[in-house]
Amino acid sequence: MGSSRTIFGGQMMNLRPWIGIRGWTHADQTKNIGLAFGDLEHAPTRMFAIIVNVDDITLIEGERRARERCGEGNAHARSRPPADDIIGNKGHPGIFVNHPLILNFVSLEANEMFIWDRMEDVVERYGPLLHGIELGAMWPPVWAVQEFRERYPSLRLILRMTRDAVRALGGMDDPATPSRVGARVKEYPVTDVALNLSGPAEEGGVRFDTELVRGYLSAIRAAAPDVCLCAAGGFGAKLRTLEPFQRLITEFPDLSIAGGAAVTSVANCVDVSSAVALYRNGERIAAERAAAGVAERQFQEAKNAYNRVRQSYS
Repeated sequence: MGSSRTIFGGQMMNLRPWIGIRGWTHADQTKNIGLAFGDLEHAPTRMFAIIVNVDDITLIEGERRARERCGEGNAHARSRPPADDIIGNKGHPGIFVNHPLILNFVSLEANEMFIWDRMEDVVERYGPLLHGIELGAMWPPVWAVQEFRERYPSLRLILRMTRDAVRALGGMDDPATPSRVGARVKEYPVTDVALNLSGPAEEGGVRFDTELVRGYLSAIRAAAPDVCLCAAGGFGAKLRTLEPFQRLITEFPDLSIAGGAAVTSVANCVDVSSAVALYRNGERIAAERAAAGVAERQFQEAKNAYNRVRQSYS
C-alpha cells in the first residue's frame, strides 16, 4: 500500500492514501462496512475513510440540542449527528469503526477564530477511534494548526480547500494563483490537503475540471512535497464519475479521493451500497495503476541493464 512519510513532532508518520465518504449519520450505516474489503483480489492500496460532519452547534450546545436539530427535518442538521451516535454509548456501537483498513475522520466546520478550541473539543469528544480532523474553515490561523499539531502529532490534519479558498488568493483563471495556493499550503503543518474545485452541478452529477485540479495539485506538490494530496467532489459509485481519478492517478500515484453528494440519498444520508461501490471501483483503478507502475519500473530496469551491457562491449 502506498504511503507518504512525514516527520511531525520528531515522529515519522506513515500516511496511507484513502478513499473517503463524507456524511455518515448513524451506526447502522457503518457496522458492516468492513465487508467492503472482503473479496478483493489484491491487498488494498487505499484505506477507507469514514468522514463525519461536525459543526459549532454539535460541539458547543451539546447532545440534547444536536438531537433536536436532527429531528427538525433539516437535511443539513441531520448530516451532523450527536457525539453519542458517532462514538457509541452504553454498549451501543457508533459510526466510528475499529478496523485496520478504516480511518475515522471528523470534518469540522467552525469559525476560524475559534478553530483551535473546536479541534480540542473534537479530540475530547470523539476519543481513541479518531484518526484525523478535516478543517472546513477557510485558511484557519496557522498558529492554531501549529499548536494543535505539536500537541497531537499522531492525528492527521486535512486542510480542505474549496473554490472560495482559492479565490481568496486570486482569480480561478489567474495563472499565478496555483503557485500562491501552493505557497500558502506550505505554511500549514497539515498531513493532507483535500482539494474540491468542482463546478456547479450539471445533469448527471457535479462538473469536475480535471485539468484545473491537476494544475493545483501540481503546485501544491511542488511547494509542499510531503503533504498527501486528495481530490474531492463529484466522485460516485458509477465508473464514469471516477474517470478524473483514473487520469490523475497516473501523475499522482498516491492520490486520495473523497466522495459525498454523489453517494447520498435525498435525505442527505449516505447510501451504503453506493459508498461501498465507490470504494471498490476506486480501489480497482488504484490497484491497476499500481500494477502498471511496477511493470513500467521493471521494464525500465531491464532496459537500463541492457544498455549497460551494450556499453561494456562498445
